[in-house]
Amino acid sequence: MSNPAAPKILEAYPTVASWLNLNDNGVVTVKTGKVEIGQGIWSALARMVATELGTCLSEVKVAPVDTNTSPDEGVTAGSGSIEQSGAALRLAAATLRETLVAIAATKTALPQSTIESRNGALYQLGGTQLFTFGELASSVPEDLKVNTKAILSVSPGGEQQGGRLDLPAKVTGATQYIQDLDFPGMVHGRILRPPHEKANLQDLNDGLALSVPGLIAVIRDGSFVGVVAEREEQTLQALSRLETGAKWEIPGCRAAPGNLYEYLRNLPRESVLVTEIGKPATILTEEKEVINATYLKPYQAHASVAPSCAIALSEDNLLTVWTHSQGIYPLRRELATMLSLDATNVRVVHIEGAGCYGHNGADDVAADAALLAVKLPGQPVRVRWSLEEELRWAPYGSAMITDMKAVVDLEGKVSAWDFRVLTDTHSSRPNGGGGRLLSGRYLETNQPLVWPGPMQGGYRNARTLYQFPHQRIRAEFFDGPYRVSALRTLGAFSNTFANESFMDELAYSAQTDPLFFRLNHLEDSRAIAVLEAAAEAVGWSPHITPSGRGFGIALARYSGDKAYVAQVAEVEVNANSGHIRVVRVVTACDAGRIVDQNGARNQLEGGTLQGISRTLFEQVPFDPAGPPIRSWDDYRVLTFDDLPQLESILIDRPEFSSLGLGEASTTPIAAAVANAIFDATGVRLRELPLTQEHLRLKLITHSKKMLESYEPRSCFRNQS
Repeated sequence: MSNPAAPKILEAYPTVASWLNLNDNGVVTVKTGKVEIGQGIWSALARMVATELGTCLSEVKVAPVDTNTSPDEGVTAGSGSIEQSGAALRLAAATLRETLVAIAATKTALPQSTIESRNGALYQLGGTQLFTFGELASSVPEDLKVNTKAILSVSPGGEQQGGRLDLPAKVTGATQYIQDLDFPGMVHGRILRPPHEKANLQDLNDGLALSVPGLIAVIRDGSFVGVVAEREEQTLQALSRLETGAKWEIPGCRAAPGNLYEYLRNLPRESVLVTEIGKPATILTEEKEVINATYLKPYQAHASVAPSCAIALSEDNLLTVWTHSQGIYPLRRELATMLSLDATNVRVVHIEGAGCYGHNGADDVAADAALLAVKLPGQPVRVRWSLEEELRWAPYGSAMITDMKAVVDLEGKVSAWDFRVLTDTHSSRPNGGGGRLLSGRYLETNQPLVWPGPMQGGYRNARTLYQFPHQRIRAEFFDGPYRVSALRTLGAFSNTFANESFMDELAYSAQTDPLFFRLNHLEDSRAIAVLEAAAEAVGWSPHITPSGRGFGIALARYSGDKAYVAQVAEVEVNANSGHIRVVRVVTACDAGRIVDQNGARNQLEGGTLQGISRTLFEQVPFDPAGPPIRSWDDYRVLTFDDLPQLESILIDRPEFSSLGLGEASTTPIAAAVANAIFDATGVRLRELPLTQEHLRLKLITHSKKMLESYEPRSCFRNQS
């Protein structure tokens, strides 16, 4: 396998010891800055190290991610863990292997070419064992530099395979999540939330809470108010009493009642020209047959299965925070700025929590715990959000509007393509500025949250893999009514929904099979291969009108440089009620060299399910008084009854570098489902989520003849 370009992180952490530690027992400890959030990344990284080093997987351990000991790899996001941390660890392991071979050769006077590494030991080719790794550990130089030209191994079976290393403990309940941690003398905290995000606290009668048994303190700083008690239920009692004695000033609402998308269109915007090739505007102006469509996506929540939690301890001039944040170093910098501390006096330790795949409440609850802990030195303070806090106060994924225009020539090719997306920013993660943590904005000496402005995440995957001679891609950014940040795939989920739905619309308007239409606009052989693999798996039948089978296809390469994914969704539609059920999804994926077969399937299937949930159910209603969601009754997500059959086709390409796939299957699934609904019914849905009510109303407007022509087909279930 040829070496990929060395990851930039090796410039900051150039030594093998920054990444790996080999002890005298032959155990290898992996030090990564990428955190485990349920995606199985630690299993994959351990396999990469074991394979390159030539040791048993059981001899590889992954150290907790900690600002005291781990490399600063920023945020675990963007499907970059294998490409970034994995690449660095692979080179570090290969360097260590080559060094051990060289040490063994020196000690035995044998040529290095006659020594091999396997099973945690050095062997003479075809001969006996020379040394164990542990026996040579002390001979490895402490300042050994990672050799970016180290020869990477390509074993016949690739990486060592097997199950997820973390699952046995999780299945048996042995895993200790952040919510399970308990320290001696630990106390509990809760935060008094304002009635509106822009509200200011005018008066507080804290005497109402002082009689609560076990209450330790009521802490106020500006409009920030927290309570600390011996037990968690006591904090709830105190908080309830404080709410009755708090007076807030609520400024004019940022939003006005009405339709969300009309409101967003009227907001001031900053424009970014992403791409312009040829003269699309000229062609679109001159041509008479211009096809238009608009696609809509609402605000969506992370809806983590367990509310966010953190523990903080201020002791001996050191603030330690235990958190399930995806970015411990950026969080440390943000906390230090918010609290006016030197970053060296803040330690952040990652502990697993509920997976979120984006910026949920994990960073904010860490700030809550830290603010309370610095007021109570020597006492570990635990703060756990309620479900209502998680749904109402964690950042959302931005609402988006996408306007599409295109011209298809007489040969069935797109001659001009115009894409315009209206969106908020897609990341307000902590970065060290001090204004990115929820409670920090309410402090007396606060760092106000400044709108980040246009960011690449808003037009992520606005570019397609297709070849159009004339195309224009624009993004227009607004500062919307709700707090937003990174939600899995950022803008790619909505942008691909628009692009791949529109490709279907263009195919049908050109009386061309949707699969053939896509292939006819592709030059990338890897993109072609995943499309053909997915189509073959479902027995795709070419058609130029809706077939009634309920099959929809979509293609994407997340962020333009991650894994290639093509999906075919199969749906059933109840012709009377409009009920939609996704019954099957086939995902074909090319992620280059596959490190962990099971892990890859886990990621693809998990991403698909989350994408289906966002496609069919999830939306935060628009309310000028603030997000009106407080429980699962207000925010519908995918349930066990909604689960489809999932099939994953992995196209392993060991000759290529590994590509990230954490967000790869979430990106195209909405379009695949929408296209399948059209194939089943002849009805095109362009607004997410694709609800039963939306489809029912569309079906009602269909002619009786159209309904009858689809009614006998197998995709319908005509029952009340």
